[in-house]
Amino acid sequence: MHQLQNFGLDESLASLNLGGMVLPPSSRSLARRREISRLSREAKSLQDELESLAAAGRHGRLYREGLAYLNRTDMRDWAAIRTLSDEAGDSAVNRLSAQADPFTAKNGIVPFEWQAKNSGRGFRPICSPPPALAACSYLIKDVLEARFQPERHIYDIKGRGRDAAIGAVKEALEAGYSHCFIGDVRDCYQSVRMDNLYNLLPLPRLVIGHCLDYRNLTFREKGVRHSCVYSHGSVGRRWNGPQGLLQGLPSSSIILATLFNSLAAQIAPHDCHAVLYGDNLFLAAQDGQTLSAIIALCREYFEEHPAGPFDLRNHPGCVEPEDGFNFLSYFVAARGSRITIHMSHRAWSDMEDAIDIAVQEDIARGDGNPRSSEQVIRDHFSGFREIDNWCFEMEVRVSEAAHEIEDAYYDRFINFDFMRKIGLPA
Repeated sequence: MHQLQNFGLDESLASLNLGGMVLPPSSRSLARRREISRLSREAKSLQDELESLAAAGRHGRLYREGLAYLNRTDMRDWAAIRTLSDEAGDSAVNRLSAQADPFTAKNGIVPFEWQAKNSGRGFRPICSPPPALAACSYLIKDVLEARFQPERHIYDIKGRGRDAAIGAVKEALEAGYSHCFIGDVRDCYQSVRMDNLYNLLPLPRLVIGHCLDYRNLTFREKGVRHSCVYSHGSVGRRWNGPQGLLQGLPSSSIILATLFNSLAAQIAPHDCHAVLYGDNLFLAAQDGQTLSAIIALCREYFEEHPAGPFDLRNHPGCVEPEDGFNFLSYFVAARGSRITIHMSHRAWSDMEDAIDIAVQEDIARGDGNPRSSEQVIRDHFSGFREIDNWCFEMEVRVSEAAHEIEDAYYDRFINFDFMRKIGLPA
């Protein structure tokens, strides 16, 4: 079995181990950090090479190097560490690394639970993959991300998160594209047809079959005592559990982005802006006629997609920027020539509920320090970096929380100068 090489121990420390001496915790921690850093750098170097091959159009070598990445023991180590967290012991990492082979069948049970959709319309199955499947999914994610060349409309990928998507919406509105549509692809992940996925992803069929095809996996619903174990196999019965792309796997978002990257070609003849974040779609045009044409093209694209069909529905449909609209938990509105961005009402309400609980914890502790409240506020605001006056709004909310706590004195608990230095909005 492949073993991690002393987690980056230098020769002197390794010789101490060989002599029967036990490294102090600080030395082991330092060695662990060094090994993690080395693996991270090596992964980045390999991914950069894949990106270069993709940009050069060298598809044959790109495929071969992708296979090599999936087979590398050090990259399986890296996937195991990301799956188990930095604090996992060496033996646990070694065991999982040996199991992180995407070319072999995965025998563990995949727990799942039904979670309410943000729209309030129905539920979606969210999976908690067992460690071996999760580690293989990280390997697949690395390869697909490195070779992916996203079109302008694609978000929810590395380097283009939710804040970047909202920035693109704001940019479109500021440029005068004021006729807007918001929709989502109904049951998008579950609607992916696995039979066709084998021909749409640049991965070996064996890897897709063992790590992505839900029909070869076994599931159990969480929290249901009488729940049976769902297993597909060759039995053609009705299935009422996870299917299509499994939400909860690290690779699912980049796979969906890969499938929908071709949407740009469908709407290319028209002057418009499109933002696709997972299964959420924003369209903007300068006039209503163009917008209607684009919506029709998008519906056709999803209905005829080789991995589908998919159903693009209005959610809520056409919107007026002057009235404001919700998108990706933000609230966007046009105020004259100015575009304002805030948290959505629901996101703000969720934050307030969490703050109320944290304030009670701070009061019960009785030390006059609103650290629980500050942590909750900081965590929530860190996910909304595109809102107007980000730094000021967070500072005010921390101050308000501090004043709710008896004998608490607010004295800039958050180091805003430091946040500016590391690139957060100020």
